[in-house]
Amino acid sequence: SDNLSYSSFTIFWVSYPKSEYCIVLNTKLKYEPGTTYQYSDAAYYLLSRIVAEVSGIELSDLFRPILMEKMKLMFVSTECAPFIKTGGLADVCGELPICLAKKGVDVGVVLPLYSSIPQKYRKDFEFVKHFDIYLGNGKQYAGIFKYVHKGVTFYFIDNEKYFARDAVYGYDDEGERFAFYDFAFIELISHLQLQPDIVHCNDWQTALVSAYIKTGNWADHRYYRIKHIYTIHNIEYQGVFGMENLKDLFGI
Repeated sequence: SDNLSYSSFTIFWVSYPKSEYCIVLNTKLKYEPGTTYQYSDAAYYLLSRIVAEVSGIELSDLFRPILMEKMKLMFVSTECAPFIKTGGLADVCGELPICLAKKGVDVGVVLPLYSSIPQKYRKDFEFVKHFDIYLGNGKQYAGIFKYVHKGVTFYFIDNEKYFARDAVYGYDDEGERFAFYDFAFIELISHLQLQPDIVHCNDWQTALVSAYIKTGNWADHRYYRIKHIYTIHNIEYQGVFGMENLKDLFGI
């Protein structure tokens, strides 16, 4: 490869039999052959100018295969069609991940394992593992099941105390139920060795996922790399609880 120093970055133009890639490195990093490095916005802009000048190749065309292969997105929701539905949230989380998967994004969806999920789906769920969750009210069991549907991997968090109920919502312990769920999702990332680039939370039931990741003191550094999206589907439902819940259930 030919090295071309420009500003504070080094540009590596690497030729392969069927394609060419530009790799941007901070000059303090050591180049390892075969490794694609992350780059900053400044480097992205710099590279786009150089590529346009020396090759005429559009940057979007050059990097689209790499970016799509690397992007890993996880949806966290409390309902998703066709498994469980009470409103429009289920429709969005049922269709959007499938559309993204068709475009090459590695998509996962996490849901509670409600007892009301139809048996025609549950019978094919694969048990993955279980672990314990420690909340302010003690130790709770969390089981993980997996199911692949239309190119999307669905993970279901099992706990009969919180999710083996007749209805999805409407209980006095909603704060506790979904505090458990949010914390179990965070632990799921580590236990299954997942590395999502983006976590997409939906409605108040999952809102504390991002807050807890941001405020946690994590030994597992994969949490610090996660970017966050939060979508409110129905502002009428806000999950208002006493401030004591933040300390008792999340330690915030």
